[in-house]
Amino acid sequence: MCKAVTTTTSASSMWTCCAVRCRWGGTSGICVAPPPMLASLVPALRAWVSDPRDIHLEAFGPASVPADPSTRSAPPPVAWEVRLARTGRTLVWDGRDANLLDFAERNGVPLESGCRVGSCGACQTRLMSGGVRYPDPPQHTIPAGCCLPCIGTPASALLLDA
Repeated sequence: MCKAVTTTTSASSMWTCCAVRCRWGGTSGICVAPPPMLASLVPALRAWVSDPRDIHLEAFGPASVPADPSTRSAPPPVAWEVRLARTGRTLVWDGRDANLLDFAERNGVPLESGCRVGSCGACQTRLMSGGVRYPDPPQHTIPAGCCLPCIGTPASALLLDA
């Protein structure tokens, strides 16, 4: 079983890093490193461990490591229209992406992001209409009329202030 890890803040600067903790063969390990290093390490760990749930990723600051698409649930059976008010674009969610942030990035729509796990609120976006579902309750408190694209998926057609 993987456990959450924490980071350290030095008096002189805030470190931007990611941490991965995993268990394999009765042994566990942790690695805290800059995102580029973990981006190359995590795929190897995923190939090495037998259960992807034995790998826990956590990002600090603007760092991030992409989610493993094999660990998410099956795509929803329906396609949802996702309208982006600021860009004027209308896209169709087909369930191919793990979350709305990945969906926006794949379609060339930049959104703010930080942790990519629903805990920092950096991606908080105004939800003008529609509903968003979350696989687990977010750690960040979401104000009414907003959503967290980093972990949310459409529950209906959406209009986002993006």
